[in-house]
Amino acid sequence: MFGKLHGKGYLFGVRIDSNDGPRRSPRQAVQRIPGLPLSIQETNNINSDIMTTENARDTNYVHKGWPLSALLDKSPWTDSRITRNNQVNPTSRSITKYVVVQKIRVDLSIDDITPVPALEEAFRVALGQPTIFEKSHAVYRVFEHWGDVIPLVFDIGVSLAVTDSEAIANNYLADQSYLGLQQSPMSASARASTQGGDPATLQTEDNIGVWLRKSVPIHQWEQVRIVKATPLITILNNELQSQLAKLHQSLTTYCPTATSAVTSSGTSFDGSSHAFKTMSKVSIYSDGYHIKTLSVKYATEPSPVKYGAEQNTNNEFELTSGEHITDVILWKDYKGVCGIQMNTNKGKTSKHFGSDNGSPTIMRSAGGCLAGFSGIVQADKIHDLQASNKFD
Repeated sequence: MFGKLHGKGYLFGVRIDSNDGPRRSPRQAVQRIPGLPLSIQETNNINSDIMTTENARDTNYVHKGWPLSALLDKSPWTDSRITRNNQVNPTSRSITKYVVVQKIRVDLSIDDITPVPALEEAFRVALGQPTIFEKSHAVYRVFEHWGDVIPLVFDIGVSLAVTDSEAIANNYLADQSYLGLQQSPMSASARASTQGGDPATLQTEDNIGVWLRKSVPIHQWEQVRIVKATPLITILNNELQSQLAKLHQSLTTYCPTATSAVTSSGTSFDGSSHAFKTMSKVSIYSDGYHIKTLSVKYATEPSPVKYGAEQNTNNEFELTSGEHITDVILWKDYKGVCGIQMNTNKGKTSKHFGSDNGSPTIMRSAGGCLAGFSGIVQADKIHDLQASNKFD
């Protein structure tokens, strides 16, 4: 049985930071704890799923046998890795029909496995770097080498997937016979792919059902469907997990550390969810006295994130590739933020947006750069503002 599992993703990590789909690490990340029974079921079932996805990333993972439920449990480090890649994720509804010839079902739990010594040593070396920046980049490299998640429950066998836009796919993928492709009537826009088996054989087969029932030698079986996966950090010892959690928390800071209390007439906004994205432009609208609208454009987002009044911005500060805002100077009075000015790591200074009424305050975190804003909107003005800074 172990011979059948060798090289099929058993005990290996998988990188899920790319929107193009999963990538298996070449390194074995975990090992089974000796003496525990191995939960493996041999079978020869054929089953299919129809899944609808809303964006390109989800579609690419579903097409490779990773249903969205298997991707729900991600560590903050994985979320950061996904964001730092600055990938555009177009919105489009797609339908995937996924057919699996299930040969083996592997069912592991976290209690069945332990990290290989080299993995924990890699994290210890990364965490031993002298600065937060060096630590974080070393940790990111560990995940890149070893993977973000460990598949626990998965199927090994052969699969066939067809993905198409929802509008077109509804015409043929809903067919209950395999892929609805008994004579291969796929649209020109359809994407079809196989895992395991001999893909060349399918090119000569008119009947999908016959192809799926063909005898496939063991060496052509693959890991074709992931049912459950766990973040890589969950298998580490408690000390390493704690150090990694503290390091990730230290990658973002707020300046000032707190804002004013929100009154009954005010509302708060929080841009911390954008902390690891790359900022490309900051725009504002000022009535000449106070800042009423603040807009932040991120490189991978199709639309800017707006805070404050529903006004078109009348001033903007655009950043070039590799340029980051390091200092934000605010002028503020008792009514709200009057003016704002920004400096970058390339020595560029923005215009003074708004007025110079009120008292100036510098928002800066040494070694960090601006990632977003949080604050309070009151009486149709940006009343208070807090800078979110990142250090990765």
